[in-house]
Amino acid sequence: MAAGAAALAGLGPLLPLRPGGGRRIGFLLPLFSFAGLEKVVLSQAQVLRAHGWRCFLFVLGAGRAERGPDFAAAFEGVVLLEGLGEQAVEWRGGYFGAGVSRFDREAESPAVLGLLAGMDVVVNVHSLAGQGLMASLRRLGTRTYGGLHLIEHGPWGEPQGTPHIQLAYEHAYDGVLVISRKLRDWCQAAGIPGEKLHLIPNAPGHRTPPARVAAALRARRLRPAGPLRVLYLGRLDAQKGIDRLAAMIGRMAGEDIAWRVAGRAVLGEAEVALPVPVEPPALSPEALDALYADADVLVLPSRFEGVPLVVLEAQRLGCVPVATDVGAVSEAIADGVDGVLIRTDVPEEAVVDGFVAALRGLAADRARLRAMAEAGAARIAAMGWEEAMAEFLGHLDAVCPPAAGAGP
Repeated sequence: MAAGAAALAGLGPLLPLRPGGGRRIGFLLPLFSFAGLEKVVLSQAQVLRAHGWRCFLFVLGAGRAERGPDFAAAFEGVVLLEGLGEQAVEWRGGYFGAGVSRFDREAESPAVLGLLAGMDVVVNVHSLAGQGLMASLRRLGTRTYGGLHLIEHGPWGEPQGTPHIQLAYEHAYDGVLVISRKLRDWCQAAGIPGEKLHLIPNAPGHRTPPARVAAALRARRLRPAGPLRVLYLGRLDAQKGIDRLAAMIGRMAGEDIAWRVAGRAVLGEAEVALPVPVEPPALSPEALDALYADADVLVLPSRFEGVPLVVLEAQRLGCVPVATDVGAVSEAIADGVDGVLIRTDVPEEAVVDGFVAALRGLAADRARLRAMAEAGAARIAAMGWEEAMAEFLGHLDAVCPPAAGAGP
């Protein structure tokens, strides 16, 4: 598009792209840290690239992106738009209590639109500022999709977050990607047309060579009896139930359990003191797999979740998850078969009681623990991102077909 035509369309300078064919898809996020949501985006982008798409990452707000080991295999280009859109939110008079974006009225919005307009498809993954740009992009002919991962909850348990905001902008999207059946059902019940919803179930967030899986499962079968090895891996934030973790460790002090905690606080909240040392977060696939292979049990006492990747990754290596029954965790754990679900519709103290009872039960019945480990590993072995994305890949081929003669 010529500069004059771009200006008439309300766009700033267009994103310069290297020569070459191929359909272009951009993922728009407010930040890019090395967490579950970002690992999902990385995995989806890798599959898309394998099918001939040119994938780009746009970060609207943060000035840096954490690069994991799969980053280069996922994205051809990265655009960091530091500080833009962070305050462009209207909370009063929003949509049924949800905030709405006013970034489309900000002076910088034409520049961001110009960068995004070169994409054939844009997937907005939880960028509130980006919501205000989607209608303009769609009018320009770009296919727009939302990416939803979970329904968040506030300090009083009230539902909040991107799925509620998405409802205000449903008209501006060609489709919405969801990672669980529960979230798909919620979106449809809330008013998003079913034909717009694309289910892409989560799979493990990194690839593990089959030989490593086999070796870990073989070593687990030969492991001598000893203390129950219990792992917590993740953010040390309130959402993850760190106060519950501290309580259960304190309650079980002196019992034959070896605790291991790895992670860091991310959201800047007041830190909860834990009665065991905290290891730094594991970032590489090898380090993550080593943690899962060493542990008998993964605990996840979260207050809300989507479908946690740590559960799937742990199960792959025979580590049995014990997790709160929140969000769509029950789509990753068959209670009593390949993990244990802890009820949360009880007083807070009873949630901790549930974890304590589950851990004591698994410590006392190692045969049951081994059966759960084998069941989880067998189920995850059949999962993969290529299979998870099959429906959406077919949809994209229908609405944005590749050029004649182009192959994956």
